[in-house]
Amino acid sequence: MAHRRNNKSARTNTVKADPVRAAAEFGIDIEALKDNLKLSYSERIRRHQIKLNAMIKSGKPIKRPSDERILLELEAIKKLRKGKK
Repeated sequence: MAHRRNNKSARTNTVKADPVRAAAEFGIDIEALKDNLKLSYSERIRRHQIKLNAMIKSGKPIKRPSDERILLELEAIKKLRKGKK
């Protein structure tokens, strides 16, 4: 168990240093995030709803992303938005 804590601690330090890099290393598509941020809020919601409807219609179970993935994505988005200003 101590090994897991060390990995988490190292990952936390990486996120603080460069959240975009940490997200990319986790497997998050940074270019897709950048493209998504160029869209209006309503367009993002519209596209999300289309994908969600397709998933529901397919009947396949919907997997919830891990909390860690969500946090990494949000930290990367914050940094990307700051870079625009």
